[in-house]
Amino acid sequence: MYLSLKEKLLKVTCAVLGKDHKDNERHAKRAATFTPGYISRRNSKLTEEDIVRRWQGKAEDHNSFNLHRRFLYRLAVALHSYGSSASRTEYLIEKAADRLHEKVNIAVFPSLILLSFPDTDSDEPARNEFHLITVESDLDVDKLGRADELANHVGKRDTPLPVAYWRLKAIATSISEFGKWWRFFSFALSASMAALLFFEGSIWDAYFAMLLGLVVGILDKIAAKSSLFGSLIEFAAAVIVSFMARLLSVHLTQLKLCFSSIALSSLVQLLPGMSLTLGVSEMVAKAHVTGTSRIMFALFSALQLGFGLSIGESLVWWATQPITQTCENHNLAIWWNIIWFSGYTVRITILQFGGILYGSLDI
Repeated sequence: MYLSLKEKLLKVTCAVLGKDHKDNERHAKRAATFTPGYISRRNSKLTEEDIVRRWQGKAEDHNSFNLHRRFLYRLAVALHSYGSSASRTEYLIEKAADRLHEKVNIAVFPSLILLSFPDTDSDEPARNEFHLITVESDLDVDKLGRADELANHVGKRDTPLPVAYWRLKAIATSISEFGKWWRFFSFALSASMAALLFFEGSIWDAYFAMLLGLVVGILDKIAAKSSLFGSLIEFAAAVIVSFMARLLSVHLTQLKLCFSSIALSSLVQLLPGMSLTLGVSEMVAKAHVTGTSRIMFALFSALQLGFGLSIGESLVWWATQPITQTCENHNLAIWWNIIWFSGYTVRITILQFGGILYGSLDI
């Protein structure tokens, strides 16, 4: 069949574009199998010995400075994301770089990592790298412990760089021990146990605190998916909890509910204890910038909770009954406190072993 020049050009163009599209898809799939934070179904079944065996003969590529720097970069992101302090992250990265014979300069801030790889022995400007990384930190005790141990062993005889690189990807993509329903349960459990342990609440106070703690858990899930709402979760949760606790104490007078016990225990998971603890530890380690930043963040989080409690309580404007300053002491036996404390310990385990819950860390 006779084709005009225009039709021939169009046919050749379509063929070229189709080939480029297939090539791009093939390269994307190949890159995905080696992208940190992703393990293909085929690679996930390989053992560490298999990985080392596959990388034998490629030492010139994978043991070059590029692999060293990629590993240190991703290790710094992982440590900071899983809740390591700034001073500890800097120490681990510097020690790991020494064992890998790589020069590195690092400075860690609450939501920022400055990482540079100077190369004074080479005249090639491409070998000098500088990275400015924005990272949000959350506590995941399980992954933090594994990443910390890896940072202490990389470069040694039992943990060569290819094995360490693979282990870091396995840590990043590992699934939390507890799913989202366990996380909701832990919010409810922490609120009910805190009402009985710390705020002299009754059984009814613990019951309603459990329901409001579940509400806080739902808000926490929303905040994990929305950065805008995440910056206001303390204030929003305090307003909602305070308003509902005040309504319950006003309209269910026969149960003799304690407003302060219900409201405070429902918000116990949002108290900025981690930020304050890390801030103090970094001040002791002479990291004054990061320490001051974390302490001020904890202070403003506490202020948001306080303002939210005050506003939420004032929304029940028709209530004439004043809020009691102290709750009635029920004088339960000490054995009951042991049970409450055991329940509170369970919720700590669930929450701190599943900090980064909604998707694996992409490093």
